[in-house]
Amino acid sequence: MVPFAQIQTAFEQANPDINVELQSYGSIQAIRQVTELGQEADIVAVADDSLIPMMNVPEQDGRRQNLR
Repeated sequence: MVPFAQIQTAFEQANPDINVELQSYGSIQAIRQVTELGQEADIVAVADDSLIPMMNVPEQDGRRQNLR
């Protein structure tokens, strides 16, 4: 297991033009940041990935906001 801060440092060193922003939440809060609060995210990493299919919510047009 590797801490996210260590992954961030290694990634930014290999990709100096990219700034990684870490935000720490519990699994449910991390998913809700995207599905309910509309935060944009390139990656959402959670400890309990079984929550992702349960918490994908329909958008106004009926499509789901998908996290993969």
